[in-house]
Formats: sequence, C-alpha cells, structure tokens
Amino acid sequence: MFGKLEAKGEFASQAGMQRKPKPKPVVQPAIMQPGVELFTDRQYRLQEVPELLKGRKFLNTTIEGYEVVCKTAGTLYALTPARRPGAASRELDLIRLGFEKVNLPEFPLFPGEINRVTTWRKQVKQGEHLRFQKLVLLVMGADTSVEVTEATPRSKKEKQAEIKNMERLADLALVPPVVNTSPLPEYDYDKLDYGMTIGIERTPGGRLWACWVAGGDSPEAFFVLASSDDDGASWSRPRVVLDSHSPDHPIDRSILVGNLWTDPLGRLWLIFDQSLHMFDGRAGVWATVCENPDAADPKWSKPRRIWHGVTLNKPTVLSNGEWMLPISLDQRSGFGPFKGCFQELDSQRGANVFVSTDQGATWQRRGAATFPNPDWHEHMIVERKDGSLWMLARTRKGIMQTISTDGGRTWANPTQPPQIRQPNARFHICRLASGRLLLIKHGDKIDSHQGRVQLSAWLSDDDGLTWQGGLVIDERKGISYPDGFQAPDGSIYISYDRNRSTDGEILLAKFTEQDILAKKLVSPESKLKQLISKATHAEIDSQQKPE
Repeated sequence: MFGKLEAKGEFASQAGMQRKPKPKPVVQPAIMQPGVELFTDRQYRLQEVPELLKGRKFLNTTIEGYEVVCKTAGTLYALTPARRPGAASRELDLIRLGFEKVNLPEFPLFPGEINRVTTWRKQVKQGEHLRFQKLVLLVMGADTSVEVTEATPRSKKEKQAEIKNMERLADLALVPPVVNTSPLPEYDYDKLDYGMTIGIERTPGGRLWACWVAGGDSPEAFFVLASSDDDGASWSRPRVVLDSHSPDHPIDRSILVGNLWTDPLGRLWLIFDQSLHMFDGRAGVWATVCENPDAADPKWSKPRRIWHGVTLNKPTVLSNGEWMLPISLDQRSGFGPFKGCFQELDSQRGANVFVSTDQGATWQRRGAATFPNPDWHEHMIVERKDGSLWMLARTRKGIMQTISTDGGRTWANPTQPPQIRQPNARFHICRLASGRLLLIKHGDKIDSHQGRVQLSAWLSDDDGLTWQGGLVIDERKGISYPDGFQAPDGSIYISYDRNRSTDGEILLAKFTEQDILAKKLVSPESKLKQLISKATHAEIDSQQKPE
C-alpha cells in the first residue's frame, strides 16, 4: 500500500497531494519538531517526535534514496516504516548495514497507519559510506554529521561486512523455541488462516498425532499439533504449538518444515527446522521428544539442535539398527536479506544423511548427495533388499534418485527413477511390513501426472523397478504434501493438505494394500478425505471478501 500510494503522489490521509518536481539530491537545514517538512521533494510534514529524537538535526533531502559519507564518527539514527504489507520498509537494509533497533514504540512519521516507523541506531566511523533506498530518514546524533554524495559501487569489503552483520543476526535461530502446551485460545482454529501438512504418526497406545504449518509458507510460519483417540474420527483442538516469533526480533524467526516420528522405543519425536526469514543460509534441524505421548498431559523435552539445514521426512531404521535421518542443507545461499550468508557451508550443501547409533542421543553426518535443479530436496531413504540405500529427492524437474552401497557415505550420480513421474512436489515412500514399498505421488498413472492433483498410492514388490495399483486417494486440485505410516494391523495412514491459503484443510486417508491393488476401497475400515483440521479463520476471511 505504501508503494502504491507513493507512486500516485498520495500518502494515507494526505491523498491527492501532488509531487513536487524531482530535484537533485540537496540537503536543507532541519530540526526534528512537529510540523517540519521531511523531504525536499514531498510535502509531508512530521506528525510526532519521540523525546529521544526531539530537537535533533535530520537529513532533509529526497525521499527516493541517497548515499551519504559520514564526516565524523558518532551516532546515527534511521527511521523507516515498520514491516507490514505494502509498506516501503527498509528495516532489512538497515540490519545489513549494521543498524540495531532502538526500543521505542512505533510512531507516525506523517498521517496514516502504514506510515508508522521504527527507530534504528548505528555507531558510524568517519569516512563510512552508507546507501539508502526509499524510505529512510536519517537523524544525527549530537556528535555526528553526514554529507550526501554521488553514488559509488559497493566495495567488496562493504559487501562482506553486510553479510557478517546478517550472519550475526542469524544466531537468533540458535536459541531454542518454547514448546507451548497450553496454546488455547490464542491458537484455536478460528485464529488460524493457513494449513500445510507436516506429518502424522501413531503412538504405541494407538493415539494419532498430526502436525501442520499455520501462518503461511512464509516467515510467519509456525507449527500446530492436535491428536485423535478414536482413529481419526474426531480431533482435539490444538494441543501443542511451536511459534518462535517475537516482537523483540528485528526479523521473523520461522518454523516451517519438519515431521512427527515414533521411534522403536515408543517415543514421539517432533522434528522441525528453525531459521530467520524463510532461509538464512544455515537454518537448523531441531527435535523435541515426548516420552509419554499417550498420556492425558504429555511432556515434551527442551528442543535440541541436531545440525544445520531442514528435515521434512521421518528417519529410516536400518537393518543394522542405525537410525538414518535425511537433512537438507539447501544447495544455495540464503534468501532475501541473507543472500550470500554462510558460504563456508557450501561444501556440505545437498541431501545429507545423518546417523544415530545410540537411539537418537547423538547424530553424526555420514554423507551427502547433490542433485541438479534441487528444490529443498525433501529426500527420503529406503533400505533395499540387497542392503543398498535408495534415496529419492524432489527437484524442479520432478523426482530423482541415487544409490549408496556403503551405508550412505557415498552416493551415485543421480538419475530419474524407473517409471515414476512426479511434479515438483513432496512425495512419500516407505517399506511396509509385507516387504513391499509404498509410494504416494501425484497422478493416476505411475509414469505421468497433471500437477498437484490426483494423489495416488502405489506398491512395488521389486524395490521400485515396477509398480502396481494406483488407488486415487483424492482427485481434487490443490492437494499436496503427503506423509504417513503403517499401523500394526497393516492399515496405512496418509495425511495431506488441500488449498492451504483458502480452505486450509489437513486431511486423512486410511486404506490397505488390498485397496491399492484393487484401485478402490475394498476394506471395511478404510476411509478417504477425512478432516483433521480446517483453518476456519481463512474461511471467514474468504466469506468477507467481495465476489
């Protein structure tokens, strides 16, 4: 909204004002006091001034952005709109430049809610060059002066300094989040407006747990967990929430992907990532473990960090007793303000595998595969009958495969798997008690698809060389992200999502191998399209929108 109004020469309640002719960047003497004109090329006047800034000199120049050189060392303040939809906020730029947020309430620089600004501070050095885009207002400390100068290319040293500033900020993602076991009413369904499935699992006592993302596939993401004690017929209100956001953080800290897993000891693991923004170049895989997941009041351990990267799928228990955890350290640097961060990790980027030989107490990196056209990898690993490991991974070109014959230490060059064709989307594969492999993919044929529609189930008796069945568990559009498990009675449970931003549905399918081979439900206890959760706030928002 900020940018749209500015493009028209309008700002909030000052709509209709016309731009002044755009001058060369000039500076006029100005003092922070109500009513003073803020820019040389706009007729916007200062509305409020906090005591910290009252009476200080500020840089009265163009709104469009400029470069300054610091004539003296000292304190420099910067005001920019708070980050909100439509605002021309430069908070992330200020962080890259080494500014720190001042603990002051937001205040309106000039009329309009979207024009409320935050205050930032930096100790500058004499001769330091700083570049600002629209909209930043500089305020001088008592001992500081700056001069607008001609734009110059950033030096390598300046770029490196900015990256280091962001890497230091990313250390906020090394602080464990709090497991919220009393999330109501703040996180009840009527407060949720998004739903992306994370995973589903069964406890030794038969309770089902489901986890999904709320907030958005964005830096606003957080986890919500609910449970069912009647085989998925009904589900609790949210019982656990992992939300690492804080108003004290200058950039959102998000929890975006992970999974649920019941280990061979009967403990329920909640595995999750934590990063600043969407991906800060390093991120981190964390786990909290519940020793009593069937209890009325389950207790969760303090989260501990396993390594960098993200995990989206369950560990695999190998025949030798090892637990193998797939961890993706994305094959690119960070996004947005974190671009270029943590380049020292480049040699470890890829579809990593970690192994625990002590029932999850510790994890060691064993090896990694790299793929062309990677997209978060989302890799899964199954042990084949000959003892080799088969890894399937998501890429922008669909599923690709690689094989390891040395326990995951090295991996063959990736190729396309036989027969399987899949869009750039999550899939699910696992070994069933019968010895068959189960594959959940998009498309009603094994060798084709039509995008994120027709979620289907397939079986293989020969370790993935050929596939039988093709039970379509949901034919609709907008379905994605399957995860699942097999219960002791042989039933297969798959969770997935539908229309994340509008319907916000998390759904459950229960079926058997016989259903898959028959391509229809033939088992009396099987059921499809069962609702786990629905982001009802999204439904309210949709109903309020004009047609």
